[in-house]
Formats: sequence, C-alpha cells, structure tokens
Amino acid sequence: MLPLGLLGAFVFSALALMAGSASAAEVHVFSGSFGAGELSLGEHSGVAVNQGTGDVYVADTGNGRVAEFSPAGTFVRGFGGPTEPTFVAVDNSAGASKGDVYVADTATATVAKFDAEGNPVTSWGTGGVLDGSTAPTGTFKTIFGIAVDSTGVLVVYAEPGEGGTLERFGQDGSFVGEVTSPFGPRTAGLAVDSTGNYYLARAEEPGPTAKVGPSGEPLAEFIDPGPTTGPTTDDTDVYVSHSDHVSRYDAAGTLLESFGAAQLTGGAGVAIAADGTAYVADSASDQIDVFESVLVPDVKTEAATALTRTAATLNGTIGAAGGPEAECRFEYTTQAQFEAEGFTGATILACVPPGPFTGSGQEAVTAAAAGLEVGTAYRFRLVGENENGANPNNAAGGSLGFETAPAVRVEPTEATAVLRGSATLNGTVTPEGGRSRSLRIRIRQPG
Repeated sequence: MLPLGLLGAFVFSALALMAGSASAAEVHVFSGSFGAGELSLGEHSGVAVNQGTGDVYVADTGNGRVAEFSPAGTFVRGFGGPTEPTFVAVDNSAGASKGDVYVADTATATVAKFDAEGNPVTSWGTGGVLDGSTAPTGTFKTIFGIAVDSTGVLVVYAEPGEGGTLERFGQDGSFVGEVTSPFGPRTAGLAVDSTGNYYLARAEEPGPTAKVGPSGEPLAEFIDPGPTTGPTTDDTDVYVSHSDHVSRYDAAGTLLESFGAAQLTGGAGVAIAADGTAYVADSASDQIDVFESVLVPDVKTEAATALTRTAATLNGTIGAAGGPEAECRFEYTTQAQFEAEGFTGATILACVPPGPFTGSGQEAVTAAAAGLEVGTAYRFRLVGENENGANPNNAAGGSLGFETAPAVRVEPTEATAVLRGSATLNGTVTPEGGRSRSLRIRIRQPG
C-alpha cells in the first residue's frame, strides 16, 4: 500500500488539510464574509483552497454546483452537475492534474473531476459503481469525505459494506488500494497529511476527530464537545469545524485555540490557506466567514514558587513573537472556583517587569500573590495580549496549580527507641504563625 501525502490545503465537507505551519503565537480573528446571496449551503458543505491561486471552492449544495471565489471573496464561476455536492477537494500536487477540483455527490454516491476552470474531466461511481475499478467492494454505498494526496491520488472515504474504508484512485480512475477505518463509517469529512495520516470527522456526539495511520492504525482522537462538521490539518496543527466554533489542536491533541464563536451559527466545513487564513462555511447564513491568522504574544505559565500559608510567587515567560508590542498579566483563583467558572472573576496581578515587550525573545515575568487562604488549592495562568488579541495559551487554558501551606504543618520523622513491645514516634508540629514544636508519642504493647 502506498503512503499518502498532503496535497496542500483542502477541505472536504467538514474536514480539510493545509500546507504551511501555525505558530503557537498565532490566533485567528474575524476579518469578513463573502458569498451571501450566491450560496445555499448544507449541513456539511465542503470548502477547499487552490494553494497556487488562492481561489476558494465551496460545495454549494442547495444550488447543485461548486462555487468558486477569488481570495478576496469575488464570485468567479459556478460549475458542476452533481445533484447534491457535499465534499470538495483541490489537487495541489505538482503533477499534471494540479489545480483540478474533485466533487463528491452524496445523493448519487459519485465523485466528479473538473479542471481549474470548471470543465468536466471524468467521474467515478456512476450509480454507485466504480467504473473500471478492481476494488473488491465495487461500489460506494455512502461517501463520507474525499481528499487528494501530494502525488495526486484521490482518496474517497466511503461505506461500501459494513465498515468505512479509504479507497484510493489514480488520475485515470484506476483503483490503487484501500485502508479500512478502525473507527467505523460514521464520519463527516476527511483530510490527509504529508506523512500519510488520515483525519476523520465524526458527526455524532461527542464528535471526536480520529487520526489514523497510513495502514489504518488508530493514532489519536481529538475530543470536543458536540458533533464535529469537519477537520483540516496544516501538517502542524489540526482544525476541527463545529456548528458554532472552530477548534485548533496540536498534533498530540492539545487544544491551542477556539475561534468563531461570535460569528458562526452553522459551521459546515473549514479550509486553511497557505498564509493561515481560515475559510469557514456557515450554513445558517449561507456565506463563507473569513478568519485571518495574526500574531499574538507567546507565553508560558511556569510553576509557582516561594509558597507560604498566605502567599506565592507566580512565574512565566512572555515574548512578542515578532508581532506588535505586548503586555501581560497573571490571573489566579481558587481551584474550586476554577472548576466552577474557569477564570471568570479571577484576581488580576500586573507582571513584573511590566513591559511592554517587543522583538522575538522571551522574558521571565513574575507577580506576588498575597492574602491567600491557608491550606487552599489555587489555579493561575499568564495572559499575554497585544492589539491583535490574547495568546493561544490563554484560549487553551494553559494554567498551573499550587497549594498554600496548611495552618498547622505536621512533619513526621524517624521513629526511635524501637523495642519488641514499644516504639517512640517523632515529628514536628508548626502552628500558623508559631514556632515548631517537637512531638513524641510512645506506643507500648499491653502486657
């Protein structure tokens, strides 16, 4: 079985891939919308980007076509004849088919191929039959997503039988292999990265996005509340579209960022351009919402030190990450309050030194937290901000905990005078504000 690679940036319904990299000091901010009056989107409407031209392709499900827009959002053309286009992918490989567009029609279980100008080239699966295919399954029962790898191989995630499989086809439609999904057929999008890993979106609660190796081995799941409508990857991070937001994870599944909550009400698919711009299909407003990638401060929360019964020193590092000048603050609250409401209502402390911070280096900052409750668990974080917004560490909840010393500290020491029937237990007891007192307890066996 041949390994799969990343074609660049493309999204199929809810899942998409992108070429490039996303820094830990990047976030996405809303910069506008386009397509209103032109689009009629469905629950799963794929989005894809041509990495060479920057043009955006949208599965315009309600209008039975693919709609092409310029990077600025100007309508270019509509094309295609599928009755219910749902997933779309662009071939961003260096091969002869570079720029070609693939469209999956979930109503007829077919995949059609068009050139960059929207002219039909070929199709697969007339009436669900793979024309000329040697695939052992023979038909697409249901299509869950499509993708194109870096060699131009088309990958169709389908349910030909009892379980979902990843069917791979050459440019001429010939079958070249398949991978069985270990997560079953319930999915709402597909993407492939440059190392051949697959990302499969799940439409059911709780909507985990599954990461599957080139041979079908399960690698990870990115868990997010609510059903997903699609993931994408930039070969560094994984983007997952939801009805009301988009989540960004690192390769290990750690949440880095959540964006779009103020704009999205019907997220149906996401694509990432080479410059990091996110294009999100919103089926509730029938338009594409655009989120620009901007630099924010790069921060790291570090362990608290100098812990006493009522005080602690909070620590961290901050850097402007080459972006606008940055400022920072520490926020802390009790662990109980954090579990109930997060950092809402947290106490805010200014950083020392106060900044502003510039350039690309990191600088250590601290803050003195005083008047704390004795013997209490706390949670804190460092928050960096500039004119673009707050850092991803903030959005991801990158926080640490500490606990103040108890009012009375009891420290046991080694037992002495250990005999067959007795022993002396030793320790120190330190009352709040008092001196340490030695404590001895002699235990003797009766008789």
